[in-house]
Amino acid sequence: MGTIQTYVLSPLPPKESWSLFLKHACAEMVEGESSNLMEFGHQVVEKCGGIPIQVRMSGNLMYSAKETEDWTSFEKLPSHLKPCFTFCSIFPKNSEIRSDDLVQLWIMHDLIKPISNQGDKEMEDIGEEYIKELLERSFFQDSEKREHGAYFSFRMHDLVHDLATSLAQQENIMLTFAAKNISRKIRHVSFSDEDWSGHEQQVLNFLGKLTDVQTILFPVDGVGLNSESIVNTCIERFKSMQVLDLSDSRFEALPESITSLKDLRFLSLKRNDRIMKLPDSISRLKNLHALMLGGCSELSNLPKDMELMINLRHLEITTKEEALPALNSFKSLRYLGVVGCANLKSLFGGRETFTALGTLFIHRCPSLVSLPCGIRHLSALKILRIDDCGTLDLLDGDDDNVPGLKSLRLLVIVKLPRLRTLPKWILQAAASAFNTLSCIVIESCPNFRGLPWEVLQKLDSYPKFKIENCPKSIVPGPDAYVGDKKMKSITDVLVRVKYSIFFHY
Repeated sequence: MGTIQTYVLSPLPPKESWSLFLKHACAEMVEGESSNLMEFGHQVVEKCGGIPIQVRMSGNLMYSAKETEDWTSFEKLPSHLKPCFTFCSIFPKNSEIRSDDLVQLWIMHDLIKPISNQGDKEMEDIGEEYIKELLERSFFQDSEKREHGAYFSFRMHDLVHDLATSLAQQENIMLTFAAKNISRKIRHVSFSDEDWSGHEQQVLNFLGKLTDVQTILFPVDGVGLNSESIVNTCIERFKSMQVLDLSDSRFEALPESITSLKDLRFLSLKRNDRIMKLPDSISRLKNLHALMLGGCSELSNLPKDMELMINLRHLEITTKEEALPALNSFKSLRYLGVVGCANLKSLFGGRETFTALGTLFIHRCPSLVSLPCGIRHLSALKILRIDDCGTLDLLDGDDDNVPGLKSLRLLVIVKLPRLRTLPKWILQAAASAFNTLSCIVIESCPNFRGLPWEVLQKLDSYPKFKIENCPKSIVPGPDAYVGDKKMKSITDVLVRVKYSIFFHY
């Protein structure tokens, strides 16, 4: 067998690299046109190390197919999107970013502005529009829908992340622990595993150099804080803190001093499987907008007087309690996640409890027998997902005298062995002439027998409808048949049952 001689190519000189970059980024750009962009462009070329393909690809990234001046895409961003984009440098390079997580952080820092002619539009919906616009402008990429469209994920190209980081550092608003130049006025701090693990004293020294921190974030799943002394330092030193992310932490108690953070809007203790109790005084944090307790599997009960948290918009809970009376007065709540509550038998009370609730997620609550009557009156509910609740009977107490979920657009029901058919309060939303429902997903419900004909005949209006792994599902109605014919406007309609038999309508 012959051999092929290897040629080692020398890197391009800096001048030739810059010329090649400009050729692909913007052929008409000249020195001095934009000092910020020229400086960033030179930084990008330097990172490429003279490797021609990297220089060319970097130039292509900066080039918009529509017109050459779109190379100045950041400067042309609407003013409300610029700080939102810059804030994204708080996430590590190449990390998967969840749309709902990012929107929550934007809301906490007042980066989402109400739309003047759409005064009733929720900030969560506006934030999602921001993300979609940044995707369209190629600041984000690799977008994928998750949980059947309940949220989506995306990434930032490394070079785009470099741009966001550069802008954040110029404005002294963002810092990672690994940064060399530290300004005392930095407002947002992000940690990753390699930053702090095993370096507690260095982290304490690092925090001691800062004065105006508003955000402490651990953005990598599974990477959290094990040191109570660092938590205490953050609380004692940064009294204007608005976001404190203690996800994946391992300490057993949250200090009472947490209540001194009067401006705190976001507190996450997600996936802390050691913490057993929260101080009741936490309910005095009246500016708290988001409280994340999902995955706190040892948490014995929720704090008392939670109704004092009048601004709470986002709540995720895991608790050992059998009932949740603390959830009876949250008219400001937009998102409620009840996750892994092994002993939970009942949720919340009256119909006026959650007048603004837009998303309800119930997951892995094996003792939950029925849903409260109040759920049928959630007129603002857009997303309902119920998953892995072995004893839950949705038909318990079902009746005709309910208004239905008139705003519902996504319904996902998974692993409910007692489900035979959908209750009337859901069917009314599905069959209504004015329904907003765009997606119905029913999976792994072994006793589910199908939908009534009055719902099936409206399938033409649903972009997505799926029943999967429901072996007893049957299709009523005179026009039902087996075959591969689809109704005209349906993009994804599938009923999959045992033995991979497919029914299309």
